[in-house]
Amino acid sequence: MLYRIARPIKYFGLGFAVIAVLALAIAPFSTRLIEQWSRSDVEARSRLVYKAIQNSVVRAIADSEASRLSAIFENVALDDRILAVGLCDESGRLINPTKLMPATFSCAKVARSEAESFSAIVSDGRRILVGAFPIVERNQKAYLLILHDLSFIDARSGEAQGFVVAALAGVAVAIAGVASVFVVVM
Repeated sequence: MLYRIARPIKYFGLGFAVIAVLALAIAPFSTRLIEQWSRSDVEARSRLVYKAIQNSVVRAIADSEASRLSAIFENVALDDRILAVGLCDESGRLINPTKLMPATFSCAKVARSEAESFSAIVSDGRRILVGAFPIVERNQKAYLLILHDLSFIDARSGEAQGFVVAALAGVAVAIAGVASVFVVVM
């Protein structure tokens, strides 16, 4: 009788061990997948913001209206996912940064080119993605900077890993249960 009870428990335990190994093997891939997807999402959001305010920023720069430029940036920074917005001039000086711009941030940390560019940096202990978009007005070149705090990606990755582990555990319980019933019946 003890043998009949021990055998299903053995299969049940073996099923859990296999699922645990699978969960540990899949977890890094799910984290990487969520991170890539989230970064693409953040980059798309930056492009959308840039396209939405580009003309207003160019006009504010052309009219030398720093207060209007600050108002545009502050309105953009109201979005919960956007940490800060600012402008880097050709000399690398930060112009009109929003209130939540990290104190240690400098334009030297940003990749600037003829086209849009994205840089992942760490500032004040936070992972930040910086989108830099060139703005050209009358031979003046500047870069619109849009900063996103990437801490939400870590939360998404943790959730994804939890879902994967829960799904695998559910599958393990189902397989182990069917196997145990099958062994008992045999």
